[in-house]
Amino acid sequence: MAPKEDEGKNIVEYLIAGGTAGMVSRTVIAPIERVKILFQISKAGTCSTTTQYWHYVPKIYKEEGLIGFWKGNGAAVIRVVPYMVRPSTSLSPPFSPKYSCRRLVATCTY
Repeated sequence: MAPKEDEGKNIVEYLIAGGTAGMVSRTVIAPIERVKILFQISKAGTCSTTTQYWHYVPKIYKEEGLIGFWKGNGAAVIRVVPYMVRPSTSLSPPFSPKYSCRRLVATCTY
């Protein structure tokens, strides 16, 4: 059974939707991730608990401005987009029942 022409367009739509979802979700979370990473780095060589997690928010804003919260986000987006595209294509309408099971198994095995 040959796939319909519309099904090919649906796959492209799912690829674009998955990539866009990955970019948006990573960009929304970027400020929290940046603060978390700075907190973890500051605690790497010490056992003290004097510095609090939210101490870094005004520090980043003062030293780097608002854009500082998204520093390094480009690399994170490039890394996350392929992982978000793959699951979204497995949810696309299958060309045939035989391939839908393969897609489901391929998505579950990262």
